[in-house]
Amino acid sequence: MKKILNYIILGIFIATAYSCDEDATGNSVNYVTFEDTTFAFGVDIGGTSTNDIKVYAGNVTGSDRTFSVVVDTDASSLDPAAYTVPSSVTIPGGSNEGALTVQISDTNIGAGGETLVLALADTTEAFTSGPITLNVAQVCPTNEVSLLINFDDYAGETSWEITQGGSVLFSGDGYGGMTSFSTTFCLDDGTYEFTIFDSFGDGICCAYGTGSYTLDLGTTNLASGASFGASETTSFTLP
Repeated sequence: MKKILNYIILGIFIATAYSCDEDATGNSVNYVTFEDTTFAFGVDIGGTSTNDIKVYAGNVTGSDRTFSVVVDTDASSLDPAAYTVPSSVTIPGGSNEGALTVQISDTNIGAGGETLVLALADTTEAFTSGPITLNVAQVCPTNEVSLLINFDDYAGETSWEITQGGSVLFSGDGYGGMTSFSTTFCLDDGTYEFTIFDSFGDGICCAYGTGSYTLDLGTTNLASGASFGASETTSFTLP
């Protein structure tokens, strides 16, 4: 009789242990959270970049779990036209990790960078963490070149272009009313030509205001007092 009682107690213990283990795996108090509170998101100058933002759950279940993602537009400074963010993220069954694929293009990203704040929507399925701030900044995968033009009194007469082998790669005009203009772009190794134009034919210095330009190549600069007449072309080689 005593041996039978021991078997009964052992059976109850095993059943209880199995039940507790099952709860710890699939039914324990759960949470879902971004991988961190901030994420450095580099975007190629003039291009588009994609990154996976990891999302973690506090437990593992046998089925997929989907959580809604929202953009906090009030807390974000990034132009809405610059990003593509899925409305949800899925954590596959048998795992506690999912990936939110975010795509950002170089649209109105200032020199100091921008922010994009994402949050997990409240759900009855799990506790949700705080938001994640994507710190978005321009990056150059090749040679970063910057152009600064200080205009004379007739900025609308000024235009420019960068060419290689006769093909125009970058250009700009329509600066009427502006006092200066600056931009940054990326160029592969090679030889290029920078040309600045003045439609009136008197350059941008000096009878009608003191203008100038600087093309920053990283290690050296191409600069001019800009009294060039109708145009001025300078060749440069990278790196």
